[in-house]
Amino acid sequence: MLKLKAVVDKQRDEIRAKVQEISSRTKEVEALQEQLERFMKMNGELRHKQGLVTAQLQSAAQRRADLEADLQGAHTELQQLRSRLEEAMRAAATVPTGVAWLCVRGVRGCVCDCLCLTWPVCVSVCVCVCLGLFLCVVVSV
Repeated sequence: MLKLKAVVDKQRDEIRAKVQEISSRTKEVEALQEQLERFMKMNGELRHKQGLVTAQLQSAAQRRADLEADLQGAHTELQQLRSRLEEAMRAAATVPTGVAWLCVRGVRGCVCDCLCLTWPVCVSVCVCVCLGLFLCVVVSV
C-alpha cells in the first residue's frame, strides 16, 4: 500500500507540475497575443501616417513642379522684357529732345497710356500706375 501511495503522490506531483507549466505557458501565450495586438495596431497607425506623408510628398512635388514652371515662365518673360528694353534703349539713343515717353500698351495686362514720371531724363523705363516698372516707347509730343 505504501508503494501505491508513493506512486499516487508522485503522479499528483507530476500533474501539479504539468498544470503549473500549462498555466505558465498560457500566460506567455496571452502576453504574446497582447503584444501582437499592440504591434498590429501600431502597424495600422504607421501605415496611415505613411499614407499621409506620401500624399504630402506628392503634393510638395507637384507644388515644386508648378513653381518651376512659373519660374520658367517668369524667366522667359524677363528675357522678353530685357530684349524690349535693349531695343527701346537703342531707339532712345536716336531720339531728339522734346519728346514724351508713354508706357507700352498691353505689356503684361497694362491698359493705360500713362506718361513717364521721369521725363525728360527717362532711360527707357517708366512707372506704370497699373503694374509698376515697364518698358517705354518714344512718342512725339
